[in-house]
Amino acid sequence: VDPSAEMDESIRERQMSMLMQKGVQPMVYLKEEGGKKEQVRIFPGAIMTYKEREVPVQFIKGVRFSDPSTYLNQAVESVEFDLLQALRKLSSEDFVDIAFIEGHGELDEKEASSFIRTIGNYYSIQRVNLSKDTALSRFKTVVVAQPKSKFSEQEKFVLDQYLMKGGSLLYLVDPLEVRQDSLKNGETYAVIRDVNLNDQLFKYGVRVNTGLVQDLQCGVIPVQTGMNGETQLLNFPYFPLFYNFSNHPIVKNLDAVYGKFSSYIDTVKTTGVNKFPLIYSSSNARTTAAPLQIDLDALRKNATPENYNQGGLIIAALMEGKFTSLYKNRPSPIAGVSVVPDAVKLGKVAVVADGDMMINDWDPASKQPLPLGYDKYTRAQFSNSDFLLNTLDYLTGQPLIMVRGKDIVLRPLNKFKAQDERMYWQVLNLVVPALLVVAIGIALYIIRKKRYSRFGNGAN
Repeated sequence: VDPSAEMDESIRERQMSMLMQKGVQPMVYLKEEGGKKEQVRIFPGAIMTYKEREVPVQFIKGVRFSDPSTYLNQAVESVEFDLLQALRKLSSEDFVDIAFIEGHGELDEKEASSFIRTIGNYYSIQRVNLSKDTALSRFKTVVVAQPKSKFSEQEKFVLDQYLMKGGSLLYLVDPLEVRQDSLKNGETYAVIRDVNLNDQLFKYGVRVNTGLVQDLQCGVIPVQTGMNGETQLLNFPYFPLFYNFSNHPIVKNLDAVYGKFSSYIDTVKTTGVNKFPLIYSSSNARTTAAPLQIDLDALRKNATPENYNQGGLIIAALMEGKFTSLYKNRPSPIAGVSVVPDAVKLGKVAVVADGDMMINDWDPASKQPLPLGYDKYTRAQFSNSDFLLNTLDYLTGQPLIMVRGKDIVLRPLNKFKAQDERMYWQVLNLVVPALLVVAIGIALYIIRKKRYSRFGNGAN
């Protein structure tokens, strides 16, 4: 149904309002026809219904940094996945168990409420303390979301042995601590935060560097510009917008992802483990080592492309294969529990060098969480939630995620060539068929006349 095709304006506006209330958001399309341009509001989405439940499906969503033909192709490739994901949401009954680790200052239910609400449609979530060596045995995936204090060797051992037995781990880590509230004074500091996971992640195939990424493709923050409290939005390179992705199903056709004080990852050589970078910085990025001062005035002066020449920094990566235990050839940290030195099953580890990627903002008026990835200053919706949900789906082995790997190539008409050759093709399609019918008619007439003429001569 195209609501814009409705001639009655009041009915049209009512239909559009209903679609928006149900969760299908419009976009403005510049329609060009006959040399005239017109802005048309379209609703690229659907509403799926099952047993008195409704789920909106948005085919074109988020923030796009590619040209229209590219993101249209990406939207077409994602249609099947989007519809199946909505059907899964409507019909899910048997939820997969996943664990969120607690005890080290990890994100609480308020900070991650938007994402927890989203995955609650598909997963059964439990907060788990690593006090027992069997604490993780029943969980399909374990999430470590922005820890702020150190893990003990016993706790790391529980995570390690879970992985050796075929488990999956998702780490969102911040190797630096930044006090964002200090920015209102024009500066803040980034200092190293050691949570005692570096050796474990290195053993699994990645090094999370103690530096921050600055990217000219970035978000904004409000800064005071006058004595009377006037503010303006300043581009803030420490809030990078990530729109460069690999071709892995987790991130294929993903919209931009919003980062805050992101670090970066290097992959290291490990035997039996495949590594897949997922998210990259833009080509206009650079890194700064800790400890460091973040000064807003200095950022204004140095925000030129010449100073941002370290593109393609890895922000998130996936490792899968048969891992080697951090505790191989070492005594067990837990008395009476033996070490499994090498993985007995294939395992998966995803590492994101930005714990803030899971944190949602809050609406002070309604006191409700804003959607994860929503920027309250620009009112843009980024795809943090989609990225993290896709990652969980892949780690838990959901077959639906592989649908995102399909390639569909659209072959649109060349609109300039079509305009130039418009008259030619109109004549070809309208006049030529008519002439062909006339020619066939004349040919049949001549053949018939010759046939009857031959019969007439034979009779005489």
